[in-house]
Amino acid sequence: MEAEVSETTRRLASFVAEMRYEEVPPAVARYAKMIVLDTLGAMLAASSPRYSAGRILAEFARLQGGEPESTLVGRGTRVSCVSAALANGTLGYYCDVEPHHPEAILHGAAVVVPTALAVGERQRSSGREFLSAVILGAEVGARVSLAIGPTAL
Repeated sequence: MEAEVSETTRRLASFVAEMRYEEVPPAVARYAKMIVLDTLGAMLAASSPRYSAGRILAEFARLQGGEPESTLVGRGTRVSCVSAALANGTLGYYCDVEPHHPEAILHGAAVVVPTALAVGERQRSSGREFLSAVILGAEVGARVSLAIGPTAL
């Protein structure tokens, strides 16, 4: 049995499927690049020897097994794509300095950037494909968060 898809879901899926990097306003692309750099900075800070998080997360990711597809930020160790996204995302939140969307009450960069990095590395994505994934992840995350409202969180 096939589940019924709402009109809102169809519109959101169309928005994602039809997005073209060439149509992204330059200011949005620049802002996305800044978000990537900010998030990488947060992940690198948390992976420093000063904190135990990097060591613990690297060991956790290694114990999960899988193909070495994606890199742990600050370590250079390759682990499975899923483990890299989870570990790097946790690092992104660890120091509580990651960028956020104040109206949507969303710290999406620490989810979107590590996931796009892990999947992009596994798929050997281009820089434009990676940045498109970051832009779409941020846009969809903010739209959904704004639509459901802060009280739902």
